[in-house]
Amino acid sequence: MREDSSPGLDEKHDASVGDRDYLKLCYLAVGDSIHTKRWLSFFKKRGHDVYLMTSVPGNIGGITEIDISLRPFPRTSAYKNLPKIKRILKEISPDILHSHYVTQYGWAGALANFHPFVLTGWGSDMFLEPYRRRLNKFLFGYTARKADLITTETERGRSAFQAAGVPKDKIELIHWGVDLELFRPGIDARSLRQELGLGDGPVVFSPRAMKALFNVETILRAFPRVLKEFPSAKLVLKGPRSQESKDSFCLEMERIAGELKIGGSIVFQEEVPYDKMPLYYSAADVVVSIPDSDSMPISVLEGIACGAVPVLSDLPSVREWFTPGVNAIFPRDKSPESLADSILTVLKNEPTRNSSREANYSLVREKADHAQWMLKMEGLYEGLVGRPSP
Repeated sequence: MREDSSPGLDEKHDASVGDRDYLKLCYLAVGDSIHTKRWLSFFKKRGHDVYLMTSVPGNIGGITEIDISLRPFPRTSAYKNLPKIKRILKEISPDILHSHYVTQYGWAGALANFHPFVLTGWGSDMFLEPYRRRLNKFLFGYTARKADLITTETERGRSAFQAAGVPKDKIELIHWGVDLELFRPGIDARSLRQELGLGDGPVVFSPRAMKALFNVETILRAFPRVLKEFPSAKLVLKGPRSQESKDSFCLEMERIAGELKIGGSIVFQEEVPYDKMPLYYSAADVVVSIPDSDSMPISVLEGIACGAVPVLSDLPSVREWFTPGVNAIFPRDKSPESLADSILTVLKNEPTRNSSREANYSLVREKADHAQWMLKMEGLYEGLVGRPSP
């Protein structure tokens, strides 16, 4: 990892070369997110010169990562080290600065006053964070209006930026997309079933983080009703990275599972390596994602690409792609009883499962191909710097 004090951040290429066919892309983003890793890795593989300024390094292969945290404080809010960010930008002299996540990294990008500046909204940074404090709302609008281009994956996200005063023609819908070579139907998950002790019964998988936002407690409290009708069913919850990194919320969820006397039917799985996620989705009959706020959940799209049937929160962004009773089931309310009914609807109804799988596989192939969306993004980058797309 290079710091800005290291000699020659730009030693890879001669910045004076005017006719180069690669772009020098500099990102402000959280480094350890799989979304960041996938996005940056795509453009690195395309031959572009990619830099990442972050306070949470991700050790992404082939990417020049620059730690902008304020030592000795890890995970420093990015905008608090603005002088360092500006120095790095001056030394790198990228073609484009692109901030992922409006809060913190977006703020930093806007305050750096570098152009062309691209901003990508993720979810809570558009729908929750601006309403937590008056300052956040001001910074959301300020950051959005400073951007030369904004990307979001939903019409709801577009509306949030338009409400902040951004013209519609500056906002592009760009989806994260699914790696259709990695996530696909027909993957043999018997080895994982054996490894996790899932048996031959139905499997319900919650691929979202072990956080209150994703209503994990509701999922747990719904499961006893599922077990009454499917005693061999198993619930797999994706948890923290390790036993040592469990927080109070994780421990409380384990306590609730014990209180409900369903601990033997629950798998609290530590963080799953990304390349192993297709096995989890393929082992699952149902994928559950029921946050109170969301953009388009990539984990759900990956799940349906592998054949899992989704049970989802009834949210505006979700309804852009999913229709209740057609390719997803929406609980009628936020209660555990309603969620249990929705899960049971899937498990009891084979025609529903089959029709949903067929519709969803067509959906991801037509609308969620990661490579196609990133190629579109590449064209937008080229347009910003006045070059024709490759």
